[in-house]
Amino acid sequence: MIPGYPDIVNPEFIVRFEGTGNYTLLYLETFAAARRVNLIMLSLMQGGKPLMVSKTLKYFEQQLPGFIRVSKAALINPLYMEKTVTTSSKAMQVVLLDGTRIVVSRRRIDHTLEQFALYRAAVAPVPPSRPPGS
Repeated sequence: MIPGYPDIVNPEFIVRFEGTGNYTLLYLETFAAARRVNLIMLSLMQGGKPLMVSKTLKYFEQQLPGFIRVSKAALINPLYMEKTVTTSSKAMQVVLLDGTRIVVSRRRIDHTLEQFALYRAAVAPVPPSRPPGS
């Protein structure tokens, strides 16, 4: 899935992608993931430095349909989205669990809000149903 990094097979460990031309920076979950994977992955994640991959952001967007494209240069794993912050009538940011703020492009604000709401609805706990007559 990740060219050059065959040990990264679980997209749950990927926090976000940042596109830079024909290259993409790949940001991984650092500490929690390191406890669950092999030593090669542990060495890749140390220091929290991003990995550079010679594929475009569009390639990863097609490979990972559950991720949300928030701008021309950013693709985010909704698992790590904490909230969205509207900074003005035409500006919004996504705040990740680690505090990172990513600007959402104006054209993608509605799509981002929709996808984030769908994700939240899908993972929200279902309240227990009441027995009839109670």
